[in-house]
Amino acid sequence: MTSPKKRKGQQRKENQAMANYGVSSNRELAAKVEAEAKFVQEVGRAFDLQTKGLTMDIGDYANSELMHKQVHGQVHKRALPVVLNFLKRCEDETFEQVLASVGGDLVCPSRWIEVLIKTIKYEPGCSLQIAESIGPLVRCMCNDTERIFFKSNKHWREGIAILIGVIYHMTKSNLVPDANEGNKEIIDVLLQHDGLLTSIVQWGFWNGEYRPDLVEDLGSLCGIVVTFGRNITRFIVHSITDATTKDKPLLEAIGATPIVSKAYDPTCMVSFLEGLIHQIKTDGWNQSDLLTFNELWSGIDCADKRVVIEMIDLGLNFTTQYPCALSLALFMLPMIREGCTGQKEGVPNDSRCAFTIRTGLIEMCFGFIERFREHESFANDPSGGVIIVQHYQKFTKGCSFGFIASEDGKGNKK
Repeated sequence: MTSPKKRKGQQRKENQAMANYGVSSNRELAAKVEAEAKFVQEVGRAFDLQTKGLTMDIGDYANSELMHKQVHGQVHKRALPVVLNFLKRCEDETFEQVLASVGGDLVCPSRWIEVLIKTIKYEPGCSLQIAESIGPLVRCMCNDTERIFFKSNKHWREGIAILIGVIYHMTKSNLVPDANEGNKEIIDVLLQHDGLLTSIVQWGFWNGEYRPDLVEDLGSLCGIVVTFGRNITRFIVHSITDATTKDKPLLEAIGATPIVSKAYDPTCMVSFLEGLIHQIKTDGWNQSDLLTFNELWSGIDCADKRVVIEMIDLGLNFTTQYPCALSLALFMLPMIREGCTGQKEGVPNDSRCAFTIRTGLIEMCFGFIERFREHESFANDPSGGVIIVQHYQKFTKGCSFGFIASEDGKGNKK
């Protein structure tokens, strides 16, 4: 005999289920659940019409056969194992072989990847399961030289931007303040897939300058990939909350990752940090770039000579606004301040400091003062240009290489 307490609990569950399904009786609920079970079974047989029901928004159902088969979010959760099982076969079988084993009339396997995006949207609790299960899919899509998915170049082209959309949706919520801690776990699981972090960084550089082969193959899709890639990299960087300990190697790995696949160009020496400066020169400064650069620059050691050269060139020739000049000067200050990376406290890093100054650091900072001395924030900003130059002068005087003054065109020391 069921106790009153258990009956009340069961009734609450039934009422909640009816509310979720928008029905008013247990009979309607049972019919709805049965219909959805049949729907999932049809998805498992890979019929295009049923799979579309999982990939289209409710607003897209008008004038379609699916308008009376609105798919409740729970269906995505039930159909997910079926879809993931199909995708796990993408390395070893052709799409035609998979369909032959289950039947159906699905035209394109990228439809299954679209299901993953909708599942993340309607059932975000499934994101971790997806992150854990897409290893074969990631391995296929991250090979950007062979470009094979279900043994087909065509299917790879159809699916690459959609897969990148899946990664984007699983990482973007980390920009939300006080985001669910589980989101960081999802990123950690995703990045355990070999090659994914490198690919994410390189997606942001799929343009004509670095990957003309992909531009020729994908056309306008490359623009979408570049946008997604840059944003996903930012999301990962901004999700890191402890850059001094366990997450420091991840930041250093991102900053030092080459922006072009070694399989495509083994001679490429451009790191992500250097590539980000190239982007800023082309597209201009924005707040997201500043935040990303600051996270990668502060407290980690991935700024090689090439990065320093690009930073100085950015300041000398491409910086036209005071806030950007101030940010750039502050970024460069740790290069010669007391307590530099790998040095005893209070002892400047002479070799790095010497190289930075020879490259044009002092000229860059005095150029900032010349250009922005009339800016209203210059005198009032506690970290303004004058203070920055005083820091540079203070610490360079103690360096063993000395400071050699140069002359302007009138013979005056500067």
